[in-house]
Formats: sequence, C-alpha cells, structure tokens
Amino acid sequence: MSTKEDYMFKRAVFFCITVSLLIFPALAYSQELIFDYGPLSGSLGNSNWTNQQSSQNFAEQFSFSTTTTITRVDIFTGTNSPGSSVHIKVLSDASGSPGAYLYEEDQIPASWTLDPGGVYRVTCNLTTPFIAQANTVYWIGVAGNFPGMTQASVLSPGDGEMAQFNGSTFVYFTTGVGDMMFQLYGDQSQIAVPSMTQWGMILFIVFAGFGAAYYLRRQRKANN
Repeated sequence: MSTKEDYMFKRAVFFCITVSLLIFPALAYSQELIFDYGPLSGSLGNSNWTNQQSSQNFAEQFSFSTTTTITRVDIFTGTNSPGSSVHIKVLSDASGSPGAYLYEEDQIPASWTLDPGGVYRVTCNLTTPFIAQANTVYWIGVAGNFPGMTQASVLSPGDGEMAQFNGSTFVYFTTGVGDMMFQLYGDQSQIAVPSMTQWGMILFIVFAGFGAAYYLRRQRKANN
C-alpha cells in the first residue's frame, strides 16, 4: 500500500476513534461535596472516641433525594497517624438501625491532614464507587485497623447519635454525644443512558466506519 493509501486508511481509523470518543464521553466521576457533617457544619463534640475495627467503632446514616454516586468519604479524627490502614463500611437500613453490609474495603487513605477545624481530615477514595439509590437510607463508617484511630463528633445538624459497633456487630446508639463527623463526595448529575435503539445506532456508526476503512484498504491492495 502506498504512502498516500496508508495515510487515507489511518485517517479513516482516526475518524472512527474520534467519533467514538465524542459518543462515549469520559466516565470519570466528579468529586463534589454531597453530604456534610464536617467541622464547619456544627460545633465539635469530641475528637477522641475510640474508633477501631477490632473493637468500638461507629456508623452514621445518610440519604439523597436523587440517585448518587459516592466516590470518596472523609472522616475526621483527633489522631495523627498518616499511612495507617482503615476499614470502610456501608450498610443498608433496617428499621432505623444499621442492617446488612453492602460495601467493605481496607485501604491506606489518600491523605491524612490537619483540618482548619482543629481535627485531622482522613481522605478515602473508594476503590469502587458506591451507587446510593434515591430516597434510601444507608449507614457508613470508617474505622482504624492498626494502630487504630479516634472518631470526632459534631453537635449538629444531625440527631445527636452515632451507631456504635463492637467489631462488625451493631450494638446500640450512643446518645447525646453528637453525630459522626464525616463528609461524602461524589456525583449527583443526571447522566442520560442511551436506549437500546440509540445504542444500536451508535454501534452501527462505529462499526460501519471501521468496515468502510477496511474495505477501502482491501480494494486498494487488490488494485495493486
């Protein structure tokens, strides 16, 4: 195949790839603050509640009015222990209490920094984004593994309670101590999902483009 023919073929392939990228936008999730029980949402209750996965640890409830993708959770603590491992859990709701486990992972947080509110911000990016369904209550918690950490509480805007666990087992609610101090980040944008007919048209355009490029290449080789 001549240099000109090779150029035309590459151009056709480039066109198909460009169309594909326009049709399939990047699926990167944004990280907007979508739930705030952080230091500025109320006054600090206590920053030294024992919060270890093997013993006492906590969870707090949250919900959204629209289906939401959670990509990150920031927990607040009085402990400065960068590089330590944490355990993240998300549970369903069972009549106002934490229910079945829906998501769990252990990780080294992305960062562990002193927040202007006087407590340490521990930033955890979820390995797999969690999809929270609209108008559905969930429970989330982040506890230290080894050497452990503490949990800060905020005195508003919640109900003044934290769900207390012993290991992985829910025990009771700690009352009058404030709510678990944490923030959730993610994406609440409503992304339209193509219908089956639209998917068919999209795939037809892409494969037709590649097919045409391949046919032209074969024809030019046959003529030579």
